Amino acid sequence: MPPQALSQTQNQPSLDTSILPRSPTFGSNAVLTAYQLVTRAEDHAVQLHRKIPANAKQAKAIAASNVLAARVMGYLFIEMHRPRRSLGDVPITRLMTEVLSNSSHDAIYDMGKFYLNHFIRAFRTTNNTYPEPSNHPSRPSIDNLMDILMDTLEGSGKDHRSARANALIRDGYKCMLTGLYDETSCTKHPAVRELADQVEASTGLIVTAHIFNEAVLQNIDPNDNFPHDAQRHHASAALSILKMFGLVDLADRLATIGNPASATGVHALVNILSLNSLFHTHFDALKLFLEPIEDGEDDEYDVYIAYPRIARDGPSRIKFVSLPRQKGVDPDGTKYPLPDPRLLALHAVCARVAHMSGAAEVLDEFDRDVKEMGVLAADGSSINTLNLMLGQQDENPRHVSVKA
Repeated sequence: MPPQALSQTQNQPSLDTSILPRSPTFGSNAVLTAYQLVTRAEDHAVQLHRKIPANAKQAKAIAASNVLAARVMGYLFIEMHRPRRSLGDVPITRLMTEVLSNSSHDAIYDMGKFYLNHFIRAFRTTNNTYPEPSNHPSRPSIDNLMDILMDTLEGSGKDHRSARANALIRDGYKCMLTGLYDETSCTKHPAVRELADQVEASTGLIVTAHIFNEAVLQNIDPNDNFPHDAQRHHASAALSILKMFGLVDLADRLATIGNPASATGVHALVNILSLNSLFHTHFDALKLFLEPIEDGEDDEYDVYIAYPRIARDGPSRIKFVSLPRQKGVDPDGTKYPLPDPRLLALHAVCARVAHMSGAAEVLDEFDRDVKEMGVLAADGSSINTLNLMLGQQDENPRHVSVKA
């Protein structure tokens, strides 16, 4: 059975019709109240978008960004409620508190842009530039937390090669989803070639996929631009979100804060999958994701894709196994740990929210345009919408400006 698809087609949701479910089940009246404030913000943005004439491109783009931002917030509520076995109740409680503390439409739009900018993009790997610094709209304490993180943040170093080598050892020199063996390892090591031959496996290129985007924390050094350097600001914002969601140990592990002896920062094995090159591309783009099974065994996941053409072949469910642990070399799994299910749950949340809100297609279009043109369009089109979504903001976060 192939992976499960979120949708049978790749369709961008209309900006002129509200799409957030009206009354999902949360098990908490307070959470539902906060969520319904978000749906009202979406309704308001949709109505405004419908009224603006098509030739008013700047105003139309601003309205479109607000529709998308409200949808990001709404689907964050829905998707953070699902993986509570892995993530607990802190993330959705945090979202509820933020909305109830400042429930104006503008504040909700700013929250959605902030989470798209510094949460979803932190789990989506691209080669594009870092978002410009922008303040969180509703909780002033976040800047204090970000200041602390900036002061203690260490770059993760250039150890991608050693991370790949250790991941291949852990994963038995093969793709964790398909069983495709790494051709280079088979050529280089007769013992690996024997493993592949025993199961009559095919070979190919196996690459290292980071769950939390490695570029966010790579090579961050103290500099005179604090706190305006875009990469440091984005990294601090992303880590502060993990901390606000109650995942302090994960944030510290990724950033090597406190420099624990076992930490390797963003290249820690808990943040790494070995995947074939095709699945790696889709995983990075949030088009393939893994969800911990709520009533399943440890390290067991359902495999999802955005739409069927992403992977018509492949498993619908997988259980990860560490080869060193299986062979008794690492009996407690501490030297070669498997991916952290919380990171994979967060990656899955980001993937679901991006696709259901329509933000995924906007991000993809931006990547295509940057790659094809090398510059951003200045005519108020979809590129303008993306600039608005990705935090190209002035000092007042309620007002956004487009960089030509």
